[in-house]
Amino acid sequence: MVNEIMVKKLPPDDLPLVTAVVTTYNRFIEAKRAIISATNQTYEKCELIVIEDGSRSGIQEWISRLNISDIRYERIPENRGLSSARNEGLQLARGKYITFLDDDDEWRPNRVEVLVAKAEALCENEKNRFGVIHSSLETRFPNSSRAPKIQKAANAGFLKSAILREGVQTISSSPMFLTEALKRVGGFDEALTSGVDHDMWMSLAVGGYWCVAVEDSLVISYSRVNRFTMMNNATERIEGVDKFVRKWSPVFMDWYGERDGIRYAEKYFVNVIGYLLSFKVAERNFEGISDCFSAIMKCRNSRSHSCIVILKAFIRGLLKRVD
Repeated sequence: MVNEIMVKKLPPDDLPLVTAVVTTYNRFIEAKRAIISATNQTYEKCELIVIEDGSRSGIQEWISRLNISDIRYERIPENRGLSSARNEGLQLARGKYITFLDDDDEWRPNRVEVLVAKAEALCENEKNRFGVIHSSLETRFPNSSRAPKIQKAANAGFLKSAILREGVQTISSSPMFLTEALKRVGGFDEALTSGVDHDMWMSLAVGGYWCVAVEDSLVISYSRVNRFTMMNNATERIEGVDKFVRKWSPVFMDWYGERDGIRYAEKYFVNVIGYLLSFKVAERNFEGISDCFSAIMKCRNSRSHSCIVILKAFIRGLLKRVD
């Protein structure tokens, strides 16, 4: 982790401006780490916007003490959720590219520089279709002897084709978007409480956009076991995932065919709720375990898959190997 703000050179005029948006809700310590990592980017033409979603964590006062002119802080009066906070940043963005950092993640110092270089190096035909570039992720496990885990970036090329091959695969705090592409697809869906990243992936896929995947692990995340996250309320999480699945089921059926589209939608639901189940097992939260188990078993078109997911979730949770 970087411990102090680095002094940056003046930006060259020929570099495209990048807007970095840090969204935060009631996580003062983690948000400081995220903001420092965004400020320490080696890329020389980057504006930073911090959006606090209704909380008063003290991050505004901390930012003001830094006395750095290129950090803009905005507070939404009431908690409206991740999509709303990101849309606020999107409206304020002046950059050709925009990238979002969750308050409990951090970026490696060269992250923006690497992504911009690769995006700008695309051929003209690829640039005309370009919508997003993303990188791999390193997950660390504080207070544990467990070695860091690397999650490789997938879904390269036309997003629709990539999703048909591999399913929807995004990584938190990893994508850098063409700002105009996000605006063309209408920004983030504020009606959704879950699947926000996957929802944008689907919107870009339907819009015919191209994605670039970078093998380097440019984002660092931290295991969330026993920490306050959106995973705490199982009922709300289950309802949010169900809403995402219902929104995109017609598209899945169009892409895969009706029968396979229904199965894909169910398997997606089962996989996400299975991930949630592993958290509940790790926490020994029996009400949450029951809610997740019941939700998964309602998926009747993928029963064998559901059983495998449940078994793996219990094993991961009991071993507390939840990423």
